[in-house]
Amino acid sequence: MTSFGTKVVIVLLILLTQGCASTPTKKLEVAENAKIGVMFRTNENPLYVHVGTTMFQNETRFLDESWELEAYTIKYLESALKPDVSVELINSEALTSANQIVDAGWSSLTLTKELEPELSKLASERNLSVLLIIDKYEASVEANSTVTAEGYGVFTRCMLGICHAEPLRNVAVRVFSLDPAMYITSGNYTNSVFQALVETELPNIPEKISPEAIEVVKNEFFTIFSKEIDYALERSGL
Repeated sequence: MTSFGTKVVIVLLILLTQGCASTPTKKLEVAENAKIGVMFRTNENPLYVHVGTTMFQNETRFLDESWELEAYTIKYLESALKPDVSVELINSEALTSANQIVDAGWSSLTLTKELEPELSKLASERNLSVLLIIDKYEASVEANSTVTAEGYGVFTRCMLGICHAEPLRNVAVRVFSLDPAMYITSGNYTNSVFQALVETELPNIPEKISPEAIEVVKNEFFTIFSKEIDYALERSGL
């Protein structure tokens, strides 16, 4: 390759790298006495995923209990936001049934275009300024694993009798402006550095996991989830 050709390639690589870099997060300006909507695209009950030494020991099921994610989120937001900002639980069939609510853009995520009318409708009918959506997504349960899951709950791993448990946290706190309808930012595990491992005594038979072990993981999940909410609020300017 000639010297000129080499320079062209280098310039193109630089442009591509800059084009793929993350753009600065847009900051919201919320008026006094604003109303913020919150909706959930998550599993109602916490998920339990176990990965054993062999694939035949793997198990995925829902726990027969509620972690009251909705109530916790609303209470936490009410304490984290300005006193004059109110929080309202929102239900939207269009948003709940959508396959996805964000698309991958050139340099950042964007609101799925087909959902723009629904967000504009919520702004006018419910007098909302901002919408937070707790959104589950599918991802590996741990690094380099072929086992995937979506949502939140408990993940346990046993390898030759050595076991540990940690929160399953494949959920993102997504922030949307409603007027105009657009995606603002997300707070989630993949773009934060909150990673905590909970060491606990686990049985070799995963379905016999103790309520005490589940409680430890649950508390750790909410500690991390709270930080993810804070991260989303801070990045969006709320």
